[in-house]
Amino acid sequence: MSHSRTPRSRTLSAVNGVDLGILYTTISAGMLLVRRYLTGRGVDQTFADRYGSAFGRTAAKVYRAGRGAEPRKAWSNVSGKWRRVNGYLPADLDVLDEAFATYPRTATYAA
Repeated sequence: MSHSRTPRSRTLSAVNGVDLGILYTTISAGMLLVRRYLTGRGVDQTFADRYGSAFGRTAAKVYRAGRGAEPRKAWSNVSGKWRRVNGYLPADLDVLDEAFATYPRTATYAA
């Protein structure tokens, strides 16, 4: 009788050893996330945390209208919890810039 572990057992052991923070960060590497974009444009972190979701919905509408598709998904740690959010490639920066100019709470910053 063999004492080797089954492939399923090995897989489950490997999964249990994965650090979710590292996994999600790796999956989302190179993507532009809304909260990070907002702080990069000079908005403070409190504003980005409070209005990031609404701004993200505006950015998604702009993306859908211009590209005719859904934005990609990425992972972001929001208030200590990992959430799936829309993620944009560097080539999609024009979408975020347009959303920044059209979203009422950020339009004053764009001026």
